[in-house]
Amino acid sequence: MRRSLSQLLTIARFSALEHLGAPVILLLTLAASVGTLLLPLFQFQRFSEDGRLARDCGLATAFLFGIFLAIGCASKIYRTLTDGTAAIALTKPLTRGTWFCGQVCGAALVLLWFLVTMGAAVLTAEACSPQYHTTGAYADVHTILLALLFPVGALFIGAINNRFFNGRFTLTATLCLPILLWVTPLFPQHLHPGVLTLLPPIALFLIQTLLFAAALATRFSPGIFTCITLLSVFLTLGFCHGSAYLPLDLLAHGGAVPFQTLALLVPQTLACVALFGWAGIHSLRQKESV
Repeated sequence: MRRSLSQLLTIARFSALEHLGAPVILLLTLAASVGTLLLPLFQFQRFSEDGRLARDCGLATAFLFGIFLAIGCASKIYRTLTDGTAAIALTKPLTRGTWFCGQVCGAALVLLWFLVTMGAAVLTAEACSPQYHTTGAYADVHTILLALLFPVGALFIGAINNRFFNGRFTLTATLCLPILLWVTPLFPQHLHPGVLTLLPPIALFLIQTLLFAAALATRFSPGIFTCITLLSVFLTLGFCHGSAYLPLDLLAHGGAVPFQTLALLVPQTLACVALFGWAGIHSLRQKESV
């Protein structure tokens, strides 16, 4: 048992570092966070609450880009199975179940790191959105410009690490990005910490999506399992009350997602994770080429 747990943690760590070092992960994270930070500069509608447009759009961006990240991480599992890397690893005293769970856990860590990054961006965007007064609407442009310097700083640190210490540019920049962005919420005055309570429900949905895509990746090509995953996500959100994982209305006027709502989502998530995990492991065990 201890040996399997050690193997699982080792695989998860290497898998997470490999994913974080992929250029596409850095590009998606930069696009989502920088786009969210720029929202207050283009906000021309209040929707009865200061900062609501930036907050809702930022959280929706985290939700959408998180789905793409989950599918991208699952495609890495498919490439590992097809290029022979998994076959080499499984020649050692390593079970297919441990290998699959380790890969999924590593990908889940990447999704959580992405949500931590987006949490800082959404907090900053909402706080810096135009505050409507009798004399007009004023956005905190100075803080926004300061926040935009931190992604540049993360890229600069990655370049310095690569140039002088032979470190991995994308890995360093991706790891530094949320650390630097979380400095920005220290400056605005109108922070709404309740925004962070919506990140756990989003994380639960993304983990389900990841497990579902990873299970499909053991049998289908990226194009096929991407279409199946996106179709399943659409059906879930449209017909199975999947909007419970993105209850934006609960955040209105300083609100927060109650703990009871999160508690109701956990059993469903655990059941889906168990089902999709079992399906992925069973499919992997039946795969003769691994």
